[in-house]
Amino acid sequence: MTNSKVKFPCPVRRLNVAWRDGQWAIEKESRVESMTLPQSDDLPENAKEGGVSGFWYEAVDEQGRTIYRQLRMDPFSAGVEVFDEGGKISRKHAPPPHDVTLKVRVPDVPELAALHIYSSTQPSEPESVRPGRPAQRIAEISLRGERGGDDGRQ
Repeated sequence: MTNSKVKFPCPVRRLNVAWRDGQWAIEKESRVESMTLPQSDDLPENAKEGGVSGFWYEAVDEQGRTIYRQLRMDPFSAGVEVFDEGGKISRKHAPPPHDVTLKVRVPDVPELAALHIYSSTQPSEPESVRPGRPAQRIAEISLRGERGGDDGRQ
């Protein structure tokens, strides 16, 4: 369950977070004085027992408690659906992308410390070897320090 202390509208940080050459970095960042974000997503109750598959990001405090979470489509899942002449659907796997950019919005609250990204997919592995595996944290990016600005930071 996410922390319910955040009340909207509030200041928001808009981040372009990129995975390039096997590394995560914030490539651009700006601040919005007041904005309402979509409701924070909760994970299913059984998440701690058997794990949850999928892709999401979490804004967390210094103790790792979730302040805000958004579920997303997995950007590393490069498969496509193919229809045969009879209408049967099959899934074809493609190599994972080399670059991924996520547009991330998080509340800009004093307790904000880091951005965690979770995925069932390890970015460098082929999709065919990862069916339905529980998600793991694949990135932890500090959000402490300088805020906002048009040029972003790395």
